[in-house]
Amino acid sequence: MTRIPRLLFILLFASLPYPSLVADDDMEIRLGFLAYIVGSQSTVRPDGGKRMFTLQPSLDRTIGVMQGYAEIIGSSKQSSWRIAFQDGWFPRANYTGDDYSFRFLQEASFTSRITDDITYSIGLLPSHIGYESMIARDNATLSRSFTADNTPYYETGISSTYNVSAQLSSSILLLNGWQRIVDVNDDLSAGTALKWRPDSTMTISWNTYVGNDQPRDKPSLTRFHNNVWCEWSATDNLTVVGLLDLCLQEKPTSGMSNQWYAGVAARYACSRSIRIASRIERYFDPDAIIVSPPVMGSFAATAGLVNNDYDVTEYVRLRGECRRIEYNGLFINASTNGARSSETYFTLSVSTRLTTGPL
Repeated sequence: MTRIPRLLFILLFASLPYPSLVADDDMEIRLGFLAYIVGSQSTVRPDGGKRMFTLQPSLDRTIGVMQGYAEIIGSSKQSSWRIAFQDGWFPRANYTGDDYSFRFLQEASFTSRITDDITYSIGLLPSHIGYESMIARDNATLSRSFTADNTPYYETGISSTYNVSAQLSSSILLLNGWQRIVDVNDDLSAGTALKWRPDSTMTISWNTYVGNDQPRDKPSLTRFHNNVWCEWSATDNLTVVGLLDLCLQEKPTSGMSNQWYAGVAARYACSRSIRIASRIERYFDPDAIIVSPPVMGSFAATAGLVNNDYDVTEYVRLRGECRRIEYNGLFINASTNGARSSETYFTLSVSTRLTTGPL
């Protein structure tokens, strides 16, 4: 039988304040909806139409909903909560193992303000690791970076945040595991997050994770993950982001395996409704501790993309992207039963989002 005692306890505890919050005089309730429809075609025809090494877009030569969700949000001066349900290509590709049964639940979180500078959050939360969000429309590019797709998009646990000053905030987290809802072992994991804003043009974030994510029937292997990103608003129209990850994990015998990632992204607003973006990146996982290549050995990949956004209205956005990946493994070409070490794919999308006013 699947064991999920910590999840049930956390979500039950998180749900206890909801009735009093809804009745609170200053509690505002809002509803939100998003639909993200995508069509993508690659120079490589993956087996079964499922693209390797990317979760957005995860299907080839198919038009459909990459991500759709409905949310209800409550907020007041002292607390807030969010419950969101989702479906689409992305959650079906992202939620694996026992978590697949929970793929329709995007978030179930409760946040309370203890003092003006201290808050805590509990439940099924967005990940504290990385620059990119799970919400497709909120990111500068349509496809995710390698580091976003290979670090958690969500986490289950408790987070406490302390605003040290107007420029510096810090968080400490107790988690169920590395992108885990359902328990896979009897170990809890921990994380930290520091965010520093030295001035109005720059934000620097350093996020960590430490824990064992091996199943109960396997020896414990502790993972140490470091994620750093820096966002610089060079001008009112130009934003540049630097991305860096370093992950270490114990080997079954002795020593440590490592994985690293480096990337640079830029976004330029040509006008209020038109934006262009690009990203170049390198991902290296020599012992395949995170990415499992199609052939035995290490995984290494280099990718670049260009992206264009056009806001048709306040609610409707068109997006087009071209991305090329080269790596040291083999893309299986279903149409020829051959193999190639590079892929270029073109993607078009339309998305719409609506949020109601206070109910």
